[in-house]
Amino acid sequence: MNNLKLAGHFKFPAVLIALLTVLSCPAIAQYSWDQIDYRANLYELRESEIRRGDNIDESNRQLMEEIRNYKPSTNGRAEGVTYEQALKIVQMTNQNDVTGNRSHSKYDPNGIRGFCFGRALYAHLELLRHGVDAQAIKKVFIVGPMKNGVDWQFHVTTVVRAKDKNGWYAVDTFTGRPMLLEEWFSRFTGYSTDKKLRMYVTRPAKIGPSSWEYNTKPGGLFDPFYNSYFKDMFEMFRKTRVSSSEKFVQRCSQLFL
Repeated sequence: MNNLKLAGHFKFPAVLIALLTVLSCPAIAQYSWDQIDYRANLYELRESEIRRGDNIDESNRQLMEEIRNYKPSTNGRAEGVTYEQALKIVQMTNQNDVTGNRSHSKYDPNGIRGFCFGRALYAHLELLRHGVDAQAIKKVFIVGPMKNGVDWQFHVTTVVRAKDKNGWYAVDTFTGRPMLLEEWFSRFTGYSTDKKLRMYVTRPAKIGPSSWEYNTKPGGLFDPFYNSYFKDMFEMFRKTRVSSSEKFVQRCSQLFL
């Protein structure tokens, strides 16, 4: 369902360089998501765990507990979102001209790209634009064979710390509404064909399970394979501002100058 062609080093148009370099500073590797390198191959990592005889269910349970108990430290930005704010991000992802439902025929006419990774990237950047602290945003990958009408090998969503619940919201258009991470993961375990679906939490700038961080080098986000999907997304960001009243924290300084 999702076919990625990404490689290279972090390099972006100027409007996004400032956003991501300021807000996505490297963290000390004390949590599992900080220990996973951007360039780690999650397919290979899962296979090595299976070969070792690891208890996949227990590994998922421990990871779920770790992120549920994680309290990000923020610096005057929003430490999380309410359900209504998370729903706004899902709706924005569904309704814009690039990641929305209307765009499928333009960017993915043959249905071979999937673009769950593109929607997750959009949600990540939109949360930042709305004033959410970088430490309160992660990516969650689920890796393993799944079947739901079609066969696919992974799915990814952006998750954001919940302010009105104890946990994290998955802002995923696949489910149509924000879900707490536990509910979201349970939904996808039902699609697993080998019952060894593995969940990984990573820093938010990892784009795919076997690909690197956001980049625009050859084979990266601006590759012709994506039919200008990411170029058009960044242009859309450039043209649209988030007003102070729209941000999830009023003290947030303006990100797009």
